[in-house]
Amino acid sequence: MKNGTRFFIGFVFLVLIIIFAVINTDVVHINFGIMAVAMPLIYVILGSTAVGAIIVSLLWFSSYLNQRKEMKQLKAEKAEYVQKLDQMVDHEVRLKEQQFTQEIAEKDRRIAELESEFSALKGEPFTPTSEDY
Repeated sequence: MKNGTRFFIGFVFLVLIIIFAVINTDVVHINFGIMAVAMPLIYVILGSTAVGAIIVSLLWFSSYLNQRKEMKQLKAEKAEYVQKLDQMVDHEVRLKEQQFTQEIAEKDRRIAELESEFSALKGEPFTPTSEDY
């Protein structure tokens, strides 16, 4: 839900609670177990609403802190995985470069062997021409 929609819904509930509280102004007796109090119902309604809002805010804040902690932990894990992945990629690149270098060296050696065989068969040094390519 968008923040504007949340604000609007919250504002509507606040207005409804205030209207409900203003309508109910009769004096009521409240028993807290160790003492009893007589007060207007508007104070009970507004006080209960305020206590409920405080409890919800505290629960939300603790959930928010837990989410931040988890996000921080997940970001650290992600960084660790990215670092490991980079190391693995670098290792694979080095291996492929070594293999490629070995293949080139092997092919260069084979070319040199074939050139020397050709020279031996023909009796003159090998000089590549455009037809050889």
